[in-house]
Amino acid sequence: NGVIETAGTGLAGTVTAAGGGVYVSGVVDSGGQAVNFGFTDGQDVMTPRGSPAAYISRLGGDGSYGWTRVLNGAAAGGRSHVVDVRPAPGGGIDVLASFAGNLILDPASKTGTVRAVTARCAFHELVTQFMPDGSYAGWVWPLSPDYNAFAPDAAGNLYLAGPFQQNREYNAFNCDGRFHGPRTVYTRSAGSAVITRLNADATYGWTRPFWSTPGGTGEGQYLLIDSTGAAYVAGSTPDPATGMVSTEPVFLARFSTQGAMSWLRSFGGGSVCVPPCINNGA
Repeated sequence: NGVIETAGTGLAGTVTAAGGGVYVSGVVDSGGQAVNFGFTDGQDVMTPRGSPAAYISRLGGDGSYGWTRVLNGAAAGGRSHVVDVRPAPGGGIDVLASFAGNLILDPASKTGTVRAVTARCAFHELVTQFMPDGSYAGWVWPLSPDYNAFAPDAAGNLYLAGPFQQNREYNAFNCDGRFHGPRTVYTRSAGSAVITRLNADATYGWTRPFWSTPGGTGEGQYLLIDSTGAAYVAGSTPDPATGMVSTEPVFLARFSTQGAMSWLRSFGGGSVCVPPCINNGA
């Protein structure tokens, strides 16, 4: 009786929760029909508003059902997908999701509305957080560039990694048409990969585009933070036709908390593997 995924949809990721339990994330496409996310009849019935719609569920350490939150469209045509999930300091969960159309992250209080288009930017992804009890944390970062992975550090700062993209505003605060800090729009290629930091106090930190190899095309695909707060970005070059890795080498780069690159190493090349070739947290 517990419907967490339907035909054509499925799981995106799972992470353990602080204090026990697990978060499960994915997408659901119910065609406008009600879905019971719970494990018994009528336990947690919702009608996802989006085709498809991203969801996050929490299960207890004993396998009991906790709650589900759906990233619902604010109007017809809204849709969302989970890109990555990570446990947040304090026991909650940070969510990186792609979306189209406007979303409402907290339908109960009608807060957390994310607009797909603002005065100067078109948004494609967002980062937000849900607390251990399922409540909306009250903040959301809309993202104009696209990212493949993200990770919080122990202080709650967020790091994101992905492919470098021209003509995108990496400082989302500047997207309302007013000046809120350094412009981070690059009109020509400044690298093949990028790492961005968003500060724990909901301010923009920094963005660093970089070349994975001289003239290479490797993009940031995986990210982890060590005990000192340093960020490691790893990646390779996916073949757009197959999703497999091309002959470009795999790379690993280390960045300080201030965004300075400590070193970059590339290795391999000529081999083929199916991502993830590098595991987060390994």
